[in-house]
Amino acid sequence: MNKQQTVTQKDQIVHSNLQSQITVIESKRASFRIDFFELWRYRYLIWLYVYRDFVVLYKQTVLGMIWWLLQPFLMTIVFTIVFGGIIGIKTDEIPTPLFYLSGITLWNYFLYCFLHTSQFFIDNREVFKKIYFPRLVIPIASIISNLMRFVLQLSLFIFFYLIYIINGGSVRPTLFIFFLPLLVFYVALLAFGLGILTASLTTKYRDIILALPFFTQLWMYASAVLFPLSLVPERWQFWFSLNPLVPAIEIYRYMCFGTNNFMISPVSILSGIIVALSFLFIGIFAFNYVEQTFTDTI
Repeated sequence: MNKQQTVTQKDQIVHSNLQSQITVIESKRASFRIDFFELWRYRYLIWLYVYRDFVVLYKQTVLGMIWWLLQPFLMTIVFTIVFGGIIGIKTDEIPTPLFYLSGITLWNYFLYCFLHTSQFFIDNREVFKKIYFPRLVIPIASIISNLMRFVLQLSLFIFFYLIYIINGGSVRPTLFIFFLPLLVFYVALLAFGLGILTASLTTKYRDIILALPFFTQLWMYASAVLFPLSLVPERWQFWFSLNPLVPAIEIYRYMCFGTNNFMISPVSILSGIIVALSFLFIGIFAFNYVEQTFTDTI
């Protein structure tokens, strides 16, 4: 009897241990739900994807991460010559190279985050069909890896910024520069929300992938990257600033240079925040809806 009880107790212990190791995967029906605890449990996988982005992108390259610096540097030279020199666009008394480099730096962070997030369903469809893990791991890893790219490009901007100061330039940052992390978070939030919305739509409509390069190119020209908002006719400035990236770029330049022609109103800032949050909630809703069946349609 004692032996039977001992065997029974051992079976119960083994059974309980097996149950504690079982993970039940259920369909998530909540429209706006993000399981942050599950994402935290998979944090190691997020960092693995961040590491993969570095290794795969620059494997077998000679310059490696120097490409991150060459791209904004060369774009700044081209914009300075074409738009600043040939066309003669005024830059609100900001040194022309610094004006373009500042806009390119913040725009690139948004662009990389948005493009990588908008295609993560299609780019990883074979992985998603074979194994389960929280799908948002990949876009979150993309936001983090692109943040490192932004920091490196920001260091390039700071380098030339300091050169201007050493050579007697009148550029000086304002105290609002301490709010730069909040501004970067806003841009990341906008790119994440719009990206997962686009990714959800591309599972059914592949035309969106073909339209993205053209759409993003137009968006750059409409986001005050190449010219200050003060050059826009006054009757159009409010509507122009409804573009959620225009307040971000104009505020970023004001943080760095303290220009007198700061045209962004509190209403424009509030509308930009509302648009970013709207994209986030709509994107989460579309993502949770598509996640249940995307493997059948992708």
